[in-house]
Amino acid sequence: MLRTKLPPDSVFKTKIWFWTSIAFFVIVNAIFLYNQFYIGLLLPILLMGVFIGIFSFDKLIFLTILFTPFSVRYEDVIGGIGLDIPTDPLLMILSTAIIYKLFSEKMYDVKVLKHPITIALFINLGWIFFTSFTSSLPLVSFKYFVSRSFFIILFYFVMIQVFKNKDKIKTYMWLYIVPLMLVIIYAFINHYDYNFDQRASYGIAQPFYVNHGIYAAAIAMFMPFLWFVMIRPRIFNYNIFQQVVITIVFTIFLAGLVYSFTRAAWISVVAAIAVGSALAFRFKFSTYMFGAILLIIASFGIQDSIEKALRKNKQASSDNFEQHVKSIYNVKNDDSNLERINRWMCAMRMFADHPIVGFGPGTYMFEYAPYQKASEMTKISTNMSTLGNCHSEYLQPLAEIGLIGFLTWIGLIVIVIFSAIKIYYYDGDEQNRLLALSAMLGLVTYFVHGFLNNYIEIDKAAVLVWGFMGVITAVDVYHKKTT
Repeated sequence: MLRTKLPPDSVFKTKIWFWTSIAFFVIVNAIFLYNQFYIGLLLPILLMGVFIGIFSFDKLIFLTILFTPFSVRYEDVIGGIGLDIPTDPLLMILSTAIIYKLFSEKMYDVKVLKHPITIALFINLGWIFFTSFTSSLPLVSFKYFVSRSFFIILFYFVMIQVFKNKDKIKTYMWLYIVPLMLVIIYAFINHYDYNFDQRASYGIAQPFYVNHGIYAAAIAMFMPFLWFVMIRPRIFNYNIFQQVVITIVFTIFLAGLVYSFTRAAWISVVAAIAVGSALAFRFKFSTYMFGAILLIIASFGIQDSIEKALRKNKQASSDNFEQHVKSIYNVKNDDSNLERINRWMCAMRMFADHPIVGFGPGTYMFEYAPYQKASEMTKISTNMSTLGNCHSEYLQPLAEIGLIGFLTWIGLIVIVIFSAIKIYYYDGDEQNRLLALSAMLGLVTYFVHGFLNNYIEIDKAAVLVWGFMGVITAVDVYHKKTT
């Protein structure tokens, strides 16, 4: 076999680049180490990651998804900045690879850009960008805008291109499910040490999930997918052995959800079951609207009775599941519920002061303290921004980006849901229908949970929320089969 020799000039240039790179790395790291700044040691790994990302992008993004449930938050890693390890470094690598691809390929599928979900996303993101200029804290708001844009680009736009291969939608699901299942088992072991005491449930998934709320929200989002692959395995090309394994996984997730003692997650799964049942009976849109109007009218008609019942309920959170369910609507002496009301009322007062553009994206935690009333504050109230979440995916946007921004968010949710319903009703491929329905019902659990908590800016939730939207868009754009 003949070997092609490089010209002498090329060999010389290659050697120059190699030894120059080595010298540069040594000098830079010597400076870093002298100043006790050790992040430079990761440079070869980062460069290797960028290389992998450029030439095997889907593997790198799947690796990121796989590690997301295992990521741990470390504060003050670099100059006071906190990082989620290992996901933040992987996300940095991914962003570098994306920039390279955008400049090298100079194109993106127009069909995706024209999809209603994408347009709704652009409108919402555009308003967030605009209100960053009018923000009371512009630096905070632009950081918020960049963070959200970052997640949307990676887990919506990029994932849609990965989902051109329909099998990779299932891969995406399982790459989060498997590590999350291991976290659930880990949480059970921790919970067992406390005899499954409800009070211990708040931190059982730490350090991987900061509290039981986001832990339960992630579990709930996968319940529809696991249910459908368990009862309809052939549609997803799973054999009988795989069905048995899936049934075990579903059981573990169900137990994890129950013993998370997260009332909002329980409600969200019930809501998903209700929506799924309604779709199975193919109710018309007018039926949904009529039912919603009736419910609103009825709630106004009996609001005095509801308020009296709420005020009389003194059932606090409990190990007993029946009592814990009753505590959901206790606004008499349950500090968790009362504190949510305190935060919500602050958001409403903030909205009243700035109804059009709000205080600015990401500013709620820094601005809500003066809007608290002493009569509404609880033992767990605080004026510190470290614990300043609004506990609502709806009232926080209302306070931060005003009425128009709030409506763009609601519009996005509505378009996502009805895009999935359209696929479920009219697509001729059964797997397409169930993939879209699984993603939509998973999002329903999150949107319902969002009435009581908000986690969309945390990587563990962002990977799922934007990714599930990407699943629906990808099925609609690339895999739609008309009957």
